Formats: sequence, C-alpha cells, structure tokens
Amino acid sequence: MKVSDGYACEKMHAQLYRAFITYIKTKDNRRIYEIINACKALNLKELEDGFITGFKQIKQIYG
Repeated sequence: MKVSDGYACEKMHAQLYRAFITYIKTKDNRRIYEIINACKALNLKELEDGFITGFKQIKQIYG
C-alpha cells in the first residue's frame, strides 16, 4: 500500500517496526541505527529519542 509523503513520520515508524522485527530474528541492528541517524540528521529530536527508547526496550526483552 502506497502512503503519501504527508505521512513521513508514520512511514519512519513503519520502517523502524520492520527493522525491530529483523533485529529480533537476526540480531542485525544496522537498519535501526540508520533510521535513528536519519532522525538525527533531520533534527527530529523527539522522534529520535522515542526510537532510541523503543530500541532499548526491544533489546531488554529480546536480547
């Protein structure tokens, strides 16, 4: 399903959730850090902080 660019934050969340699933299955965290670094580069501090917090929680639960 295509989503318009007007929903950029939602798209980033969807990408992060897919990256979380990949991390849980493979322990590969590269895509997660790519998304977090994109938030940092775009100066989206609240989104970046939320993604970092979410990843910390995923790591606590799934190792």
